[in-house]
Amino acid sequence: MNSSPDITAQTVDSLHVVSAVDIFGSQTELLSGEALPAAGEQAWRQAVPAEVFGTESVALTQTAPAADIGTRLTDSTVFQVSVVILLAAYMAILLRSAGHMRAIVGAIFHSGGADPSIVEESDNPIISRSMGGITLFSTLLSAMVMVRAADLILGADAAAIPDSIRSAAPIAATAAVVAICLWQLLLHRVVAWVCQSTDVKRLGNITYVFFAAGALLLFPLTATMLLGTGDRSSIWVILSVMGIGFVCILYIKETFMFFTNKKISILYWFLYLCSVIVLPVSTICLIAADLQ
Repeated sequence: MNSSPDITAQTVDSLHVVSAVDIFGSQTELLSGEALPAAGEQAWRQAVPAEVFGTESVALTQTAPAADIGTRLTDSTVFQVSVVILLAAYMAILLRSAGHMRAIVGAIFHSGGADPSIVEESDNPIISRSMGGITLFSTLLSAMVMVRAADLILGADAAAIPDSIRSAAPIAATAAVVAICLWQLLLHRVVAWVCQSTDVKRLGNITYVFFAAGALLLFPLTATMLLGTGDRSSIWVILSVMGIGFVCILYIKETFMFFTNKKISILYWFLYLCSVIVLPVSTICLIAADLQ
């Protein structure tokens, strides 16, 4: 049986050092024209960075990350607790009002689906209670999506926002969504009273249904976006934006069909969208920009 040789330190020291001259020959030169070092001579030297990377190279100093942990708007305790509440509320809606939920979501997929009978059942307290809960759920979800959108837009600049303002962002966003909803409700009620027309009330019902149905339909996508930490190129952010855009297109199409069926000028349709959507949203954005 063969045994491995005993290699000691003395044996290693007694071995002949093979140099580049022994391998390539004594007449071999380096690419620089210098002769190869013989055995025992120093075969290398310390090079400075300028010789390797050029005289214009600059040493990179270690810097802190652009955004440290805890500097995003979505890192606040209020935001995370709100997302947990949304998850619990959605599960409660699925368990207790699944049939009504299907009716609300299905109403936005065919023309004329936003019928007042779907959302206004004063004689049925169960439907009234469930619709009120869905409205609260939609309001809170819209506010959290608004906070997440602001966080994506600000990016690393969110680190410059004070902690108190960062923690209050979900509350401020909820107040903004409530203000927009109250503005729309007041606008529809006042115009319906002045014009003595039920058509304006029906327009308000259309907005009401799409607001609730959009939140119920898009929650699985938006919840993943709210729970994630990806940037604007995240697949869940892209899918959520596409879903919100799809519901907005359905809403615009529904209101457009309403005006055309009533033989009302398209100019009034543009004025209606500007009054109901563009005006309150742009006002909130301008106030937020001034505060920043």
